Amino acid sequence: MEKTALPNEARVRSFYMEHLNSLHPEQRCVGIEVGYRNSSVRADARTVNKLNLRREWEFKIGADYSALGQILTYMATAKHDMNFKREIRGVIAAFSFRTDLVHTIEVLNPNVELVTIPNWVRYAGRVPMNLEASRPPSIPSKNKHLMKYTTGE
Repeated sequence: MEKTALPNEARVRSFYMEHLNSLHPEQRCVGIEVGYRNSSVRADARTVNKLNLRREWEFKIGADYSALGQILTYMATAKHDMNFKREIRGVIAAFSFRTDLVHTIEVLNPNVELVTIPNWVRYAGRVPMNLEASRPPSIPSKNKHLMKYTTGE
């Protein structure tokens, strides 16, 4: 993701959490940029519902597979912090999701929710309407140097 996207994500996250009661009335925000004991990672937000289900949130403009790695790290760190005594659910909130991310979550069922951020929230982060999930990584084509190295020629 471009460096310019990060401030947009922070504004979108803050605005979304300010309006959490209208978007998810069953949840309460208990922290933004929340950290963990003995770790330098921080979740974008944390919510809890009436059943005491804790959700760790990761906000993206467009979510790809890297968001899954981030949220799984937050979930594992949170579970460890709670001595594995509390259910933790991960949430990836974005305007759009890459198909491979959606497919992975559907197949593996890692206790992660995908939440589509409403388009009207784009204005808070100055996010253009045509900005989609980031492109997949480019894989370099084989070249003779690589072929010689890998095949021993």
